[in-house]
Parts: sequence; structure tokens; C-alpha cells
Amino acid sequence: MRRSQLIEWYLEQQEDSMESEEQFYQEQKLIKTVLNYLIKVENVLLAIRQDKWLSQSTTAEDAASAPMTATSSSTEADDPVLMVHPNFAMGFDM
Repeated sequence: MRRSQLIEWYLEQQEDSMESEEQFYQEQKLIKTVLNYLIKVENVLLAIRQDKWLSQSTTAEDAASAPMTATSSSTEADDPVLMVHPNFAMGFDM
């Protein structure tokens, strides 16, 4: 699931409890902060970006298609796919 999709889903779930536009922006900031914490500090979530999957041996043919890839790469960097880290044990108390 993309980061933006998860944020949108969360905000839709909280929609009934929000009474103002200010609360909406507070909730949006909160979910972004929580996601960043789970990615960068706790390492519970992995942010999968396309540039990590590209091989280092880029050919001239690949370079020719770079303009199309560059646009999708910038989108990927801004909106990565999130997944739960495979070593994260859900449901266990630590």
C-alpha cells in the first residue's frame, strides 16, 4: 500500500470524529509523524522505493528511457510503498 493511500484511509476512518478543518490538518500531521517514526526509528515499516530495486549496471538503452523513469522515480521517492518488516512479530508482548 502506498504511503498516501494509508494516510487517506486513516483520515477517512477519523472523519466522523473531526469537527473542523484544523482538526483534519492536525490528524494528517499526526499520521505522517507516526508513519515516519515507524519507518525511521522503530523499523516496523519498510518504505520500498523503486530506486533501491534498480540495478547498478544501467545500459545505454535504459538511459534512453530515463525521462519516463525519472518521473516515476520522483513519485516513488515521495510516495513509497509501505510494508511491515518481515522480522516484526505482531501480537507478541516484549
